[in-house]
Amino acid sequence: MAVVVIIVSVTQPDRGLLGRALSWYPLRWIGMISYGLYLWHWPVYLTLTGTRTGLEGNGLLFARLGVTFAFATASFYLLERPIRRGTFRIPRPVFTAPVLVGALLAGLVLSTSGAGTPPANAALRSITAGASAASAARSSGAGAGAAPVPSTPAAPAASASDPGATATTVPTPPHRASVLVLGDSVAISLGEGLDAVTAENPNLSSINRGSLGCGMLRHGEIDMGLQLYEQPGICDDWQGRWLDPINEFHPDEVMLLTGAWDLLDRKIDGTWYQPGQVGFDRYFLSELEQATQALTSQGSKLVILTTPFFSRPELVGQTGHAWPEYDPWRVDRINALYRDFLVAHPGRYTLIDLNRYISPGGQYAENIDGIKIRDDGVHFTFDGAVYVSKWLVPQLEQVAKLPTTAESAPVEEFDPRHLHPT
Repeated sequence: MAVVVIIVSVTQPDRGLLGRALSWYPLRWIGMISYGLYLWHWPVYLTLTGTRTGLEGNGLLFARLGVTFAFATASFYLLERPIRRGTFRIPRPVFTAPVLVGALLAGLVLSTSGAGTPPANAALRSITAGASAASAARSSGAGAGAAPVPSTPAAPAASASDPGATATTVPTPPHRASVLVLGDSVAISLGEGLDAVTAENPNLSSINRGSLGCGMLRHGEIDMGLQLYEQPGICDDWQGRWLDPINEFHPDEVMLLTGAWDLLDRKIDGTWYQPGQVGFDRYFLSELEQATQALTSQGSKLVILTTPFFSRPELVGQTGHAWPEYDPWRVDRINALYRDFLVAHPGRYTLIDLNRYISPGGQYAENIDGIKIRDDGVHFTFDGAVYVSKWLVPQLEQVAKLPTTAESAPVEEFDPRHLHPT
């Protein structure tokens, strides 16, 4: 209604004070390039982050506005206005047709060359910085699934015409243990590096089967700080996300890593809980109890990685917003629950402290030893995932040698009526 009042007032023969104010040339010029401002502000805000520029607050805001105005001005005078006036010269069809056909063919080749890559990995690679063409080639090969165990060649039989000949005994190669990576998009990004590191490893192979947007916890509405989010049904389906890959690959180990999804306030049976409250902790331990039973139900050894610290992402229009899911105390509480459960259930899984390794001094770190580990505050870059995997692989090899001691029990659905929060 306020906009209607403004439009009516400035379109009258006597535009009045408001009309004269809005006729000020700088404001009319901003209106003239406003479409370019709309188009350019998004990539500029995503690129010019506080981490990259070293700026924050108003300094960061002015830098973003300055670059956005520069791009919008250039696109207006060099592209938009010439197109509107018909002075923009488009190459003749005799030139553009072959170029267009070549581009389409190139796109077809590139889009089909990675057909062996799991859909989840491809989806993550499109949003995770640091994945290069080389990483895609590696992950679409040996990293796309369990690397095959070399078969033992048949020993040549002794020749009947040569009584002195003896059969040659070929030694059986050592068993190559397999590890199935499960979790959310953070696990998928780490699995990309693990695929590359284990591709040439004679003792270990990896299978990356994380699920975008799904942690360990099931059921209920989630509070994401800016909005309430109903967890999709696929996240409640442990059979499809976990048990089906286990039954398909029969891995020696299962490695579970979950990110921010399990740190959020969650509504269960009409009541909101957050980490540290009795209701949430009891629910988390109940889900962990059932998850560990499910993940070891086929005899696989279970490895759980501690949840890493996260950094608040800088998104358009949300600068300065408090993201509760990235508070370090939430990560500390979840990792404490992993440890408490292990004390009560010794041998159920092996806990590897990923958070301690990639958080020097107990703080989120974007770069370690000159390598960019994460650059969006959440996911691993490909180089970062390789760096972490080189530290992780020897520990996974040791776990593969351990005897299976996890308890076995039927997996039952969680009933929120069992919660009695105080």
